[in-house]
Amino acid sequence: MLQCKKTGRYAVFSFKVKFPPFIAWLSREENLYDRTEIWTLCAIYDRNGTLQKITAMLNGIEALLYIRYESKEYARQEIRKFAIQNADTIATKIQQCTDIVARLFIDYYCDGDNMDYHAVVGTAAQMESVRQNGFYEDSCDYSGNYASEYMEGDNRMLITMVRCAKGHPSENFQYAVEIMSKHIEKHVLGALHKTEDFKFICAEYD
Repeated sequence: MLQCKKTGRYAVFSFKVKFPPFIAWLSREENLYDRTEIWTLCAIYDRNGTLQKITAMLNGIEALLYIRYESKEYARQEIRKFAIQNADTIATKIQQCTDIVARLFIDYYCDGDNMDYHAVVGTAAQMESVRQNGFYEDSCDYSGNYASEYMEGDNRMLITMVRCAKGHPSENFQYAVEIMSKHIEKHVLGALHKTEDFKFICAEYD
């Protein structure tokens, strides 16, 4: 079923389509890998017929599939705006930790096709365990040695935004990484209960 609704400068088309499981990765919250689901796609055009945005909706979860930027400068503004919102989401999760924190890791990854950005909290108790069982002198400075959950924002939307912007996706992603990491450092560190040897470590993993 196709529907069209005019909203000022834009025309919004929405239709339902049955997607096969191989694109089920669009929603991390839903386990879609073993069945076919009905998605509602929404395409937004301006008055000149230029496609502006495509989103997909399933069970109230919206995924951004495409966004058009008028210019490189506008793309940077939108990426920066979203990066700060994403950092605030991660910061809120970090601040829920009431334990004494010895390490705060920001891990990120980009190989052109795959991108990831998340935080990991290492408590004082966890670090002591790593220190006793670690094989290397700097074992305490690797997030993978801590049994903590990844604290993420909306990586899917971030990936779409940096891929749709002009320029190389890895450069756009790095731009967002720097904004998010500085924002988290500025707004989170002062709120944590930290050890004397606390470290904030932001690094790319492979």
